[in-house]
Amino acid sequence: MNNINQELEKIKADIGASKERRTIIDEECLSSLQKQIEITNYIYHAPERISDLAKEFENKTKLTGQDVSILFVAIGLQIIRQFLQEKISFPEERLDDQTAAGKHNYSKEERNKGYYNPSLSEIVTKPVPFDVIDGADGKFKGSGKFGHRGKTLGHDPLLGLVFGTANIATATVTLTHGNFNYESYHVRTNERNRDSFAEHADTIKVLKYTIDKIVNNTGKDGRERVAAAFAKEIVHLKSDENTKKSLPLPILTSISPELAGKLAEYGLDCANLLYVGKQLEVIGKQAGYAIFINYLVSIFHRLFFDGTTKEEEKLYEVRTRKIIAFSNVISSAFNLGICGFAAYNGGYKKAVENLDIGGLCVTVYRVITDTKFINKVRHELVIGTFRKEIEEILNS
Repeated sequence: MNNINQELEKIKADIGASKERRTIIDEECLSSLQKQIEITNYIYHAPERISDLAKEFENKTKLTGQDVSILFVAIGLQIIRQFLQEKISFPEERLDDQTAAGKHNYSKEERNKGYYNPSLSEIVTKPVPFDVIDGADGKFKGSGKFGHRGKTLGHDPLLGLVFGTANIATATVTLTHGNFNYESYHVRTNERNRDSFAEHADTIKVLKYTIDKIVNNTGKDGRERVAAAFAKEIVHLKSDENTKKSLPLPILTSISPELAGKLAEYGLDCANLLYVGKQLEVIGKQAGYAIFINYLVSIFHRLFFDGTTKEEEKLYEVRTRKIIAFSNVISSAFNLGICGFAAYNGGYKKAVENLDIGGLCVTVYRVITDTKFINKVRHELVIGTFRKEIEEILNS
C-alpha cells in the first residue's frame, strides 16, 4: 500500500513539474511571438521610418539664419574675386621675323678668321651665327615651316641656352639631323658681307672652348664673352618666340626635325605652348583664389560650432559644405550669366575673357565631393539609426 502511495505522489510531482515547464515554454513562445510581431511590424513600416529619419536629417542640417548670412558673404566674396582676378586672354598677333627682330645696326666688318675664338666686339656687334643662311646647300631640308630654325640647335628653347650660347661664343652653328645626331660648322663672312657656312667644326670643341672661357677666363675676357653670348641667346629666342614661324618645341628637333615641323603645322610650336601654359597659369590662379575663399568661409563658419558629440560635428560640417557648395554654384551661375549676356550682345571676346574657368572647375569639384560627403553622412545617420532601433528590439 505504501508503495502505491509513493508512486501516486511521484506521478503528482511529475505532473506538477510538467505543468510548470509548460507554463515557462508558453511564456517564452509568447514572448518570442510578440518580438517577431514587433520586428515584423517595424520592418513593415520601415519605408515610413526611414523617410522620417531622412526628414529629421534634413531638418538638422537645414541652414539657419546665421548660415544664410555667411552664405551671402561667401557669394559676395566669390563675385568680387571674379571681377578682380586676372583674366584669360586670346593669343597675340604674331609678327613677321623682321618686325619682331627690330632694326639692328650690325657691324660690316668681317668675322675673325680664327677658330672658336671671336672677340667680344664681334659677339656683340654681329648677328647670331646660327641665323646663317648662305652656303646652306640643302642643310635645312625637311624642317617644315621652321626653315633654318628647325635644324639649328641655337633655336631650341631649351638646348639653345647651351648650344646657342656656345655657338655665339665660338662663331659656329650646330645643326641637328635627328636622333641626337649633331653637326657643326664655322661661320665666316662671304663676298656679299653676309654670314655663310664654312668648313666643318668639331661640336665637342664648340662646347670645350666655351667651357674653357668660363673656367680659365681665356683671353682675360672669356667669361665676359660667354656672358654676352648667353644674354644675346636669350634676347634672340625671345624675339623669335612669337613670330609667325615661332620656335620648335624644346628638344624635339634633336629627336626629329621633320616631326617638329609637322607638329608645327598643327599649331604645336613654342608660341602656342607658352600661350597655353600662360592660360593654365591664369586658370590655376582663379581656382586657387576660389579655394582660398572657400577655406576662409569654412574656418569662419566653424567658429560658431557649439556641439559636443561626433554626430553634432558631422551634422554641422554638412551645413558648412552646403554653404560652400551653394556659394560656388550661385557665383558660377552669376559669372555664366554675365558672360552669356555679353555674348548675346556680340561681345564674344569679352565673354570668353571674363569666363571664370578656374572658379567653374572648383564649383564642379565642390558639388561632386560635397554631395558625396552629405550622402555619406545621411546614410550613416539614417540607416545607422534604423539598424540601431532593430538591434534594440532584438535585444529587448
